[in-house]
Amino acid sequence: MSNMAEITHEAPLILIVDDDPASVHQLNGLSRGLGRVRFCMSGEEALRMVREQRPDIVLLDMELPGISGEETCAALRQHLEPAELPIIVITAHGHPAREARALALGASDFIIKPFNPPVARARIETHLALKRRTDELLHLTQTDELTSLANRRMFDRVLDREWKRSLRNHIPLALLMIDVDHFKAYNDAHGHLQGDQSLQRVAIAMREVSKRAGDHVSRYGGEEFAMLLPHTSLHDAAAVAERLHQAIRACDLPHLAASATGRVTISIGASALEFPPRPDADGRPQERNTLLPMTSSSLVGAADLALYQAKAFGRNQTALRGLDASVD
Repeated sequence: MSNMAEITHEAPLILIVDDDPASVHQLNGLSRGLGRVRFCMSGEEALRMVREQRPDIVLLDMELPGISGEETCAALRQHLEPAELPIIVITAHGHPAREARALALGASDFIIKPFNPPVARARIETHLALKRRTDELLHLTQTDELTSLANRRMFDRVLDREWKRSLRNHIPLALLMIDVDHFKAYNDAHGHLQGDQSLQRVAIAMREVSKRAGDHVSRYGGEEFAMLLPHTSLHDAAAVAERLHQAIRACDLPHLAASATGRVTISIGASALEFPPRPDADGRPQERNTLLPMTSSSLVGAADLALYQAKAFGRNQTALRGLDASVD
């Protein structure tokens, strides 16, 4: 699950992208003791590894087969800002114009071949230290203090990014808006301290349900939470919602003011942006064109309406509302 810039005790992950075994060996030696090292030999593989393993720094050779180092750098910068992923370019051509172009594409720094070991290691150390401090700052500014989930500011940022990615790649994006039922009555009956502890337990349950790397759980405000699910259809979002209901039931939190169950329950509104295929003349599926009068707020609005329906129909249930991104 990816909720925010998380602080971990693991050694930083260093990704070396170079098709020259001698350079990989040297860079591995320069990085010894600074973190865990992984390597790959192409830009395509680098993009996949960054997506799956999220390194703390990338040492990227400019001379790569297939996708060039410049193209790889530009592709990484489409999704990750320099503060999120430092990229140190490895080049044997220390020409100012080439360096300027790499910086314009998003490179953070350079290491020139043949390597000057003390200088190269110092550059890697410097950017790892900056990344660590940035992660600590982001953790403070993007984390809800009570639940340790991402806060509303972080949710808005991730929603914008995932919405754009969904449109660009024509992949579904689902959102669950989750409300703890009768929470004001809970505070009145049990006290605000107990109410805070109940929200913390609910947050833990949501984190346990949301286990995929791209899933994002946040505290939206008060007793309301949001779960953003990339690559998820409305049908699959409904299955996640059911697991959330089960997880909250398993918490078995007493609720003296809830006459129906006597336990804490949740209501969920689920929505999803989907791209259904359209058959061509031969009956084969064909990608639809999209011309959307919608924004990311449309997804939030649809999930909010579904949540309102779930509460109006008696709470402790899920209502669904889809968004069709296709046009004829």
